[in-house]
Amino acid sequence: MLIDSNKTAVITENGKEISYHTLLQKIYTFSQALGVEKDDNVMILSEPRVGYIYALFSIWEKGASYTQCFYNVNEETISDFINDIKPKVIFVSYKKYETLQKALKYVNFDIKILLIDELEKIPVSKNSPIAKLEIDHSAVAFRVFTAAITTRHKPVELTMANILWLGTKLINYGFYQQSDIALILLPFFNNWILLSTIMGPLLIGGTCVFAPNDNIHSIIDTFAKYKVSVAILVKRVYEQLIDVIFKEKELVYENGLFYKLARKINNEKFSKMIFKEVHKLFGNNVRFFLTVGAKLEKNEYEPLLALGFEVLEGYGMAETASLITYPISKRTHPEYVGKIIDGLQYKIINGEIVFHGESIGKKYNNKEALKKKNFNELDRKYRRK
Repeated sequence: MLIDSNKTAVITENGKEISYHTLLQKIYTFSQALGVEKDDNVMILSEPRVGYIYALFSIWEKGASYTQCFYNVNEETISDFINDIKPKVIFVSYKKYETLQKALKYVNFDIKILLIDELEKIPVSKNSPIAKLEIDHSAVAFRVFTAAITTRHKPVELTMANILWLGTKLINYGFYQQSDIALILLPFFNNWILLSTIMGPLLIGGTCVFAPNDNIHSIIDTFAKYKVSVAILVKRVYEQLIDVIFKEKELVYENGLFYKLARKINNEKFSKMIFKEVHKLFGNNVRFFLTVGAKLEKNEYEPLLALGFEVLEGYGMAETASLITYPISKRTHPEYVGKIIDGLQYKIINGEIVFHGESIGKKYNNKEALKKKNFNELDRKYRRK
């Protein structure tokens, strides 16, 4: 899954460079602390940090299943997640430890708690063993919670085969290249963020870089310093980037002739030539921005297009391993969220969109009634029709 080499795999939130070899050594170190068996559930509750990557892959090293836990929810919601999943182990950071302790008051079974900050301190040497990561593709790799937009959170079971099928598609589409530097900024509140900022870049041999914090100036400095090429952002960050460019630094004037002309022409090469100072601010290496969460409005993506950036959006669900459509250029299709991923099929049956393909999860964890309704019955209807 990960290739052992001396190339930089991760640049930490503190600016330390971690090679693929050291990454595999740290994953092995974390896995030795787990004490779990195949198919056991393990949860991670932490802000974005390099230890999250060590913990994630160490879970798979042991053949266990990773469970997502939303970073910014309260202790009652966390306790609901824990009672749903019943993890054997929880990796937690110092920042979330107190919240976890409050959540555990509503849990009546024993859980092993591992502090990510302490495990990160364990040194590795030249001769330290490395993780083998011989993954069973049929095993449940992810238990991820739905966004709870229309109902309460539900844990979806996804196999490694589901995730790798989708990851391979995105690599084949050219979303990730070995030369990519992918920015890690957002909490890992869904598997699309994990796939796009960690798994995609690392599977192809790229580099991930953590922003030191969520301050907009720190984010821009990270772009410039490390020549970031791919970033996944939310509406709030796009709005802040636009404010810095147009208002704070005044690199572009909204009423200026060149900006109006760039919006009308809508050509990436032309805009990059005109707005060189903007691209220099970001390190002159951005291939595209990806969007997660709520869709962007025209006033949020059109300025970036006019400046010569590509802003891409897709659409998906937790049940589909994160994507149904893969992102395409907003420059060509400004209101679209992309094309259906090759190999993923759909039909409309009794007013419902039913999907069928290799990225579809098999069931909801411990939700037999939902499994029957949402997976078994609809899958049979799809095949029959």
